Amino acid sequence: RAGTTPARARLAALTAALCAAALIAPASAGAHPALLQASPTAGLVAPQAPRAIELSLSEAAVPSGSRIELSELAGDPVPLGEPRARSGGTTLSAAPDHVLDPGVYEVRWSALGADGHTVGGRFAFGVAGKHGEDPPGVQALVAYGSRGGPGEQTAAGEGAFSVIARWLGIAAAAFLLGGWALLARLERAGRGGAPGLGEDEIGAGRERWRTLTPPVWALLLLASSGSALSAAWAGAGSQLDLGTLLDSASGRGIAIQFGLLVLITPALVVLGRRPAARDLALAAGGAVVLVSDALVGHVQTVGDGKGLAAFAAVLHSCSAGIWFGGLLALIAVTRRAAPGPRPALAASARAFAPVAAAALAVSVITGVVAALRELDDVYFLRWSGYGNLVIVKAGLVAVAAAIGGFVALRARRGAEPRGRPLALEAGVLALVVIAAAALSGLVPGRGQALPAERGNLLPGPALASAIVDGGPVRVTLAPARAGANVISAVQEPAPGRQTVREPSAVRARLTCECTSSPIEATLDRGSGGAWSADVELPADGTWFARVQLDDSQASAVALPVGVPSAPGPAPLKVLAIADLSGRDAAECRSHLLGVELAVGRLNALGGVDGGRKVVLDALDSGGSATRAAELARAELDQGGVLAMVGACGEGAATAVTAASDAGVPSIVADPSVAQVSAPGVFRLAGDPYAEGYAQAQYIEQVAAASAESDVVRAVRTGTPSNGRLLEGLRAGLADTELKLEPIPERAISSGPGPLAATLDRSAAAAVVLDGDPDRLASDLRGLGAERLDFATAPVIADSSVFSEQLVRRSGAIGRIGALQGATEVAPDSAIAATYARAVPALYPGELPTLDGLRGYVAGLALADGLADGVEPDSVIARLVQPAPFADALLAPWRSDAPAAGSSRFEFLKANFLPPTLIPTSAGGESQSGDYFTDGTWSRVNADPLGPPFEQPVPPLADTS
Repeated sequence: RAGTTPARARLAALTAALCAAALIAPASAGAHPALLQASPTAGLVAPQAPRAIELSLSEAAVPSGSRIELSELAGDPVPLGEPRARSGGTTLSAAPDHVLDPGVYEVRWSALGADGHTVGGRFAFGVAGKHGEDPPGVQALVAYGSRGGPGEQTAAGEGAFSVIARWLGIAAAAFLLGGWALLARLERAGRGGAPGLGEDEIGAGRERWRTLTPPVWALLLLASSGSALSAAWAGAGSQLDLGTLLDSASGRGIAIQFGLLVLITPALVVLGRRPAARDLALAAGGAVVLVSDALVGHVQTVGDGKGLAAFAAVLHSCSAGIWFGGLLALIAVTRRAAPGPRPALAASARAFAPVAAAALAVSVITGVVAALRELDDVYFLRWSGYGNLVIVKAGLVAVAAAIGGFVALRARRGAEPRGRPLALEAGVLALVVIAAAALSGLVPGRGQALPAERGNLLPGPALASAIVDGGPVRVTLAPARAGANVISAVQEPAPGRQTVREPSAVRARLTCECTSSPIEATLDRGSGGAWSADVELPADGTWFARVQLDDSQASAVALPVGVPSAPGPAPLKVLAIADLSGRDAAECRSHLLGVELAVGRLNALGGVDGGRKVVLDALDSGGSATRAAELARAELDQGGVLAMVGACGEGAATAVTAASDAGVPSIVADPSVAQVSAPGVFRLAGDPYAEGYAQAQYIEQVAAASAESDVVRAVRTGTPSNGRLLEGLRAGLADTELKLEPIPERAISSGPGPLAATLDRSAAAAVVLDGDPDRLASDLRGLGAERLDFATAPVIADSSVFSEQLVRRSGAIGRIGALQGATEVAPDSAIAATYARAVPALYPGELPTLDGLRGYVAGLALADGLADGVEPDSVIARLVQPAPFADALLAPWRSDAPAAGSSRFEFLKANFLPPTLIPTSAGGESQSGDYFTDGTWSRVNADPLGPPFEQPVPPLADTS
């Protein structure tokens, strides 16, 4: 057994040293002051010129080592004052020396953190015109990707020089402090009569250690001065600045460390004749470095709980240093190569073992806690350089432990330790130390963005509004990925107008810095006024499109193409099959804009499934049911589809059926999509039966009070949804004195005279409209563009055709509020207000719509469905019993009939603001509304209406 003691001792010493060295690094790595929010907001247009550029940071910054630069976008620099800090350094600001003119500006910034590391980035913002109009070049903001977020930013790790200097200093300090502790333990063990630890052996060992301390002390001074120089160079501009060194908390700590070492150096010379006091001074110098190292770097950025983190860091650094340095000293004082007496390895290891065990335990606990704090998320363990190196280091520790186990097993069997296994174990230990040194210079996870939060938060179809004579042109590029795309353009009337002049030819020119050749496209007219063309994009990037209508050329608009890449699993897709070039192009475009906003919100909150980005994959069906099914099946076959959200327009029901067949859940929010009775279908749009029932309640409670007739007229189109609506209307009127009179579509299109007779208050208590929205708008506008010469009954449009576009184009009947409609979403809710504010801010020139609000709520429903996981079964299980995910939805689908749709409605009419007497050009106030250029929606009933909840939902036709 005596022969096994050295092997056990060496095994214990090397294994513990390996673990201690592996755990030193995590506490030495630092986080960084990431930009949380900027003012003016990145990617948005400020209503007036800002007094200063303000950066709100996640951690305190050092003003003298930070900078903020401002320039006109692709233009001249704008002078700014020196950065100033407030709120404890978490806010940096710099003021321009003059009032900024309307335009688009770029900000470049760099912030030096209290930990001595820097973060830099850039973003753009706009300054609105005198009367709130968008500035020239506003579409260029889209090219920056992060609209409303913090913009692009990168965190810099430590340089190689500072890493080497720091770790040389730690190794030297550990040798001094750990060696002193080892020799103290040997003396105590020798006094207890431990064999091989007599006075001669211990004295020889102490002299060996003292012989090594002068060069080690010189190395300590050199490393500390190198760290101080690195801290002085860490500020903006990478110039030597001693002021930056002293302004940074970490820099001050390094400066204090170096100053104390300089003060101790002459004391070592003076104490040359008092060896014991000199040894204590050397140990104190080592402790100074280990303690100061623990108190700089990442501890300065912890925020709340900094005191506890600093205490744990000191424990970690000193305990690991004592054990690691004690091991180095143990090897030095017991080595066989030197002549003369020496302490016995086995006895020395046994004497140091209690200290080593305690130090190892403290190092492991505090090191693991620090590592977990710095990784912050499991994503960074798997997909960042820092996390990968942690895994490598853990693997090396496992290898070393396996080698140690092999040595221990042989020792138990009485075999002497061999040189090769111990040499191999020492080599693995060297690799662990190298990995630990490299970790200190890498950026950890804490404070860093997840993949979902990087780059463009809105990776879906590219949407933009161009300016041209006659009204805005809504441009859509879908799916906005390299490869096959569809570009479409829809012109809307200018404010105050109800129609647009139909162009005879529409062309588009697309250019991108990512390719040298522009793309020319001739657009064809669709059935609903949309012009579109297929284009093949060779690369991702920011494409600029310039649309020309006859001889009128619209302003260039930016169309981001592609999904920002990040290490890790591929993004997850939300599939949308929508009509972007046919009859429903305008409504479906708004619908997808709402879905895209909700997806952006999901990404901003960290994405799903470990930080993965969610992208909206929108494809154009052109209104064709056959094409919708083909597109859906092709995408579903590729996999990676979370859900179908955004099915929109005529024919999209076949895409919903395809998703159900593939086991993928669908959330249907567009009322024009036919009901699909199939597993996994959740209809957020209203159930036509419930809508008809609600219409009957509204007519009885509100319209009948002033009606001169007991007849309720309703257009019969012959479609399944219209038949279901009439069924609900008939059921709702059953117990009233009102009579339902179905009328054919031709009664609406028979001309102004017959139509006026149909709508006259004396002939009907109310009239329910359904059919083609463009034809309905044209027929209603024929009654009068400015005023009506007869008293009309309330005209209630079916939710599938009721929209801002219908109201705008219907002439006087929409302007006076006689055209009304039912909706399952509330535009006066808090969620709707958030949506309404986000649309013009993130998509310059766009207006919120009911269709867009439906899309936004559908996206929120998806986010709630993903709360328990991304697998289809878990999403479906959660959606069957929906939580209250949005106050904008009056009532979600019923759990016993999720494919039927919402069963609660409110009724709206347009409420337009009167124009001021003084035009804006003469200094008057501009008139603006939420859902119209000069108005918004007004609710005309008190409480949500619909059939009783205890009433069974009429069965749907089987479409599975």
